[in-house]
Amino acid sequence: MPIKIRWNNLGIKLSLVFSTLMAISSTVLVISSYLAEKDLLMKESMARFQSITVNLAFNSEYGILTHNVPTLSQIASGVMREKDVNNVKVMDDNGAVLIEMGRSRQPSYLTTHPVLTQKMYGGGVDVDSLLGPISITEPGAQPSTGPEAHESGQSSQLEEIGSVQVEFDLAPTQGKLARIRRYAIGLSALFVLLGILLTNIFVRVIILPLKELVNATKRIAGGEMEVQVAARTRDEIGELASAFNIMTQNLKKSTVSRDYLDSILDSIPDSIVVTDPDGTVNMVNQGTTALSGYSEGELVGQSIDRIVSISDNIYVTKEGEKIPVSISEGVIRGDSGQLKGTVYVIHDMRPIKKLQERLLQSEKMAAVGQLAAGVSHEINNPLGVILGFAQGLVRRLSSGDPLELPLKSIEREATRCKNLVQDLLTFSRTTHAEREPMDLNVAVEGAISLIQAQARMDKTDVRRDLSESIPRILGNKNQLQQVVINLANNALDAMPKGGVLSVKTELIEDRPHSWVCLKVADNGFGIAPEIMPRIFDPFFTTKPVGKGTGLGLSLVYEIIKKHSGTIEVQSRPGLTEFIIKFPARTGRENDQYGLGTRHESTMRTPPAERVRGSYDG
Repeated sequence: MPIKIRWNNLGIKLSLVFSTLMAISSTVLVISSYLAEKDLLMKESMARFQSITVNLAFNSEYGILTHNVPTLSQIASGVMREKDVNNVKVMDDNGAVLIEMGRSRQPSYLTTHPVLTQKMYGGGVDVDSLLGPISITEPGAQPSTGPEAHESGQSSQLEEIGSVQVEFDLAPTQGKLARIRRYAIGLSALFVLLGILLTNIFVRVIILPLKELVNATKRIAGGEMEVQVAARTRDEIGELASAFNIMTQNLKKSTVSRDYLDSILDSIPDSIVVTDPDGTVNMVNQGTTALSGYSEGELVGQSIDRIVSISDNIYVTKEGEKIPVSISEGVIRGDSGQLKGTVYVIHDMRPIKKLQERLLQSEKMAAVGQLAAGVSHEINNPLGVILGFAQGLVRRLSSGDPLELPLKSIEREATRCKNLVQDLLTFSRTTHAEREPMDLNVAVEGAISLIQAQARMDKTDVRRDLSESIPRILGNKNQLQQVVINLANNALDAMPKGGVLSVKTELIEDRPHSWVCLKVADNGFGIAPEIMPRIFDPFFTTKPVGKGTGLGLSLVYEIIKKHSGTIEVQSRPGLTEFIIKFPARTGRENDQYGLGTRHESTMRTPPAERVRGSYDG
């Protein structure tokens, strides 16, 4: 398994750096010493070899001049007795070997030196005999050219009469060099090991206190404010540890206060924004991040204008939604009274506006209800008389009678007026209709069966998704069927070329509340935004005259309210969805009324003529 080196560890980095520097320094020092020792040894050996060769050449001058082999042998034998000499040759000026001793061996070093003599000439007369008196000078000496030579009428010059060659054995020298090299390598390794040891000691002295500081910092970051670091030395690291302990104590005091303040701010549901005098955000609470959709990091350092239009009381979320808000602001001043910033408390006005809209809607409903209650009874009786006489006359007429068409028209319109009056009476009732434990799915199925035929004629596909796990609710089945029928009729009218009508029931767990939810959706042309606030108003309709009474959604709203429920609508081109929520009952209520998830086996439905009798546009 390969060893993984933690390159982000400061101790390893320092150890590698110092060890490498020590290794390089010791290696350079040892190599330099070795090379200097090698150069000195070679120079000494070469000087000795050269001295032996020069002496041999000097001593061989007479023997070569006289061709005295015994003398040369004696001289060569003396040279052979020198250590490290392998072979000796003495040669004349023609290169002929006069004497040779020893044998060649490797490794070796060969030196050669000429044998010189000084010849004397006098007044143009040659020396009488080669064996006559001769002047032997040391090789390399300059001939005499002083006044004495001129006075005697003589002149001289050096002449090479032969050469000597000496082969030296380099094995002893190389052996010495090998010993020096081994010594140098050993010394270098010793220096490297010593350097690594000293480096580790040095690194431990520095790194261990730093590691303690790092671990203490991590523990403080994790919330442990009681951490202290031991100051073992009096150097800079000890001072750093002491300063760290002082910082920890001060941080503990400020953190406790800051945590307490943060807890208070985050417990406030309103958006709180703190800015500097230039309007740059310095701090926000959780209410701000929840309302705006931005994280704290995205807001701090930005201008407050990014999320709040103070002049218009508008709050802009990350998705671009504009929320109506109320804004309160307070100025932060320093000890000397200078402006240090501003605190903005921003309250979401949407719930209040919804309550205001509901209150206004309730007041309108109450006013219309009072009017309808008084008018409906006054109109219902004359309508009953007109409808009764018209129906009696129609039954007495024979087929094709000229009065048949007018009388049937009177009957049809009177029936429509009667249905309208009945809707007004339903709308104006101030007491709760009788409610009983019921399965919402049964009421939905009954309503769908009544509008199924009309949906097929309008080429609309009715899709149902009814949950089997919803609990029973306390409700009036006829009224809840009327809710589904009115919403379905509006959906069919919104899809003149056909489409999809979806009806869904489900249980929504929204702690601490639970809701039995009914959703009715269509993919028609949607509701225009400008009329959305008025769709639940009584007698408001967008349908042509005679096509709608404007009471459909008003009745839906009133029935849902009497069932302690809520209704919401979401609409855009291609999708309109009404979301109705009925409160799920407590266990005590389930025991009292026998509520559960059991389906009812029987169903009562409103008269068939009421299926499309009440809706708004």
